[in-house]
Amino acid sequence: MIAELFTNNALNLVIIFGSCAALILMSFW
Repeated sequence: MIAELFTNNALNLVIIFGSCAALILMSFW
């Protein structure tokens, strides 16, 4: 259960970080 919760949090963090990085790259393009 804890491992499943951790994997879900990691996936959400990756998605949030990816979207933020994409926004930064788009603003600098």
